[in-house]
Amino acid sequence: MIAVGGQACRTVENANFYIDKWASFEACNKALPDRIIEDPTDETIRERLKEVPADSNVEVYASMQGEYSLTTVPKILKLLRSRGLSADLKLTLIPEDIRKYIGAPQISGARLGAAPKIFVSYAWEDEQSVNWVHELCRRLSKDGIDVILDSWSTELGDNLPQFMEDSIRNSDFVLFICTPRYKRKADSREGGVGFEGHIISGEAFVLGKHRKYIPILRLGDWPEAAPSWALGKLYADLRGDPYDENCYARLLRALHRADGAANFG
Repeated sequence: MIAVGGQACRTVENANFYIDKWASFEACNKALPDRIIEDPTDETIRERLKEVPADSNVEVYASMQGEYSLTTVPKILKLLRSRGLSADLKLTLIPEDIRKYIGAPQISGARLGAAPKIFVSYAWEDEQSVNWVHELCRRLSKDGIDVILDSWSTELGDNLPQFMEDSIRNSDFVLFICTPRYKRKADSREGGVGFEGHIISGEAFVLGKHRKYIPILRLGDWPEAAPSWALGKLYADLRGDPYDENCYARLLRALHRADGAANFG
């Protein structure tokens, strides 16, 4: 049993590990010294989790309310899964905006399987913009998301239209990075962006999978950056360098939702 974050550390009894950026004996007064992982690095957590027996079913307790547990829990679950362990996420304090889709009281468990899989659609522009997309994908991957990106997932000779179609169809979510150039290519059905636009708009219209497709506003104002078919959608605003951490946290929370239904789209 693992408790992550201050709220869970204070309320969970007899955990094997208490993990918090600001943990202390006072905050985790039910723990023995060797059970506390205080102000941990990713490497520290990785090494300590090797102590978990190979045949364990691990319960991970967290509020998923603060940014620390929101970003750390997916890493822990990913590390456990990489060792072939099963894990249950137990929510110790459910924020109001999460409560409505779980339909549960104060303590609830959500069975976690594979990491949420996302496909990222974007327009190739200059090197800086492509690097930004890659950095966002690296961050999402580090935060427990299984990211499909063309430059990571294709090799010379691959059938690119088939890759795009399979990736969009088989992903839990599709993020599309909205810029004025992306809008031009999507609206004119030009290149890969245009091909992906056909699939996205078709699935959303025919199958009603609106929340699967999450727009990310990167450059410009919304009307000049969003494809025509996406103008009415709720988007994540990741403009600026650095972008707003609260917006990123909301996006991450949406991607990790237990029922796979994001609160964007």
